[in-house]
Amino acid sequence: MLRKFIAKDGKEITIRTFSKNDIKRAKEFADYFNSIIRERDFIVLNKPVSVRQEREILKDWLEKQRKKGGIHFIAEHNGKIAGIADVKKRMGVMNHIAAIFISVRKEYRGIGIGSALMEECIKAAKRMKAKILRLEVYSTNKRAITLYKKYGFKKVAEIPHQIQRRGKLVGEVVMLKYL
Repeated sequence: MLRKFIAKDGKEITIRTFSKNDIKRAKEFADYFNSIIRERDFIVLNKPVSVRQEREILKDWLEKQRKKGGIHFIAEHNGKIAGIADVKKRMGVMNHIAAIFISVRKEYRGIGIGSALMEECIKAAKRMKAKILRLEVYSTNKRAITLYKKYGFKKVAEIPHQIQRRGKLVGEVVMLKYL
């Protein structure tokens, strides 16, 4: 466990790193991602993942973590996955860049979990000796963009018509934070 905190609504939230034991929880992870996919809003996946597929994804996460190529953070409330974030260091001539991804289950949004995960991502990127943090976000995801700006990310590009969302094409915003 990295830390516990009391969310804005009074829930006790635990933030921890992904571990080998999580592979046994593939169904819970699949349920988490499928709940976000069903929203059809702010995640690039558009088809549900099976428990078998999720188990393979989790094994890949563990291998990347073992090789120090990335780290995943899990936010939990009473053992239920409330949010997930990851930081992945780029390779080769881009090894000064770390890419981040954050997602929070709908019923846990707006209570500080995204901020807590972002803080862990920034600390991890610094430990990885990254000089730049990079993320991409749907141009329509105003809540996330506000969070990223709060933590010092700057919009450097918006690529139009990159993402199919609810039958329309929306832009993808690229944001950077210099560490």
